[in-house]
Amino acid sequence: MRKKALTRTDCDILSALQVNAYENDESIGKKVHRSRSVVLRRRTELESEGVIRGYRADIDPKKVGLGTTVYTLVSLKQHGGGLVKEFGETVQAMPNVIEWTRISGSWDFLLKFAVKDTAHHDALLYRILDMPNVSRVRGMHVHGTPQTKPIPLDGGELVPEED
Repeated sequence: MRKKALTRTDCDILSALQVNAYENDESIGKKVHRSRSVVLRRRTELESEGVIRGYRADIDPKKVGLGTTVYTLVSLKQHGGGLVKEFGETVQAMPNVIEWTRISGSWDFLLKFAVKDTAHHDALLYRILDMPNVSRVRGMHVHGTPQTKPIPLDGGELVPEED
């Protein structure tokens, strides 16, 4: 857990890594006007503090046969006795559910599926519908490709530079 707020240099390093996680510390240092050793030290701290959770390849789902994205809302019948945790564990085990979160309101979960086509999603959806604690679901098919961008890093509290 991070104990202090981010500095401008931390944000600049994180911004560079969001664009290209392969970029080396020297190159990032030139962009943020810091030495390679400062970038390496800050990057290592950000990793050990859990600010940087990992590095992943951004894979085009269509190029691996998953051309359809469906967001699905799920409502549970009951929430106590570990039932919410159990549902989360079931979703974790489903490879085509690539993102999920608990939400507030009349729905309990929002799932993001990456599937071959509508029939593939329907087959997976019936697995969810057959779960004894699921009361209802609603799927929303995405037209085109979902767009993403790096998370904003200037909305948090920044501390003065120490270097």
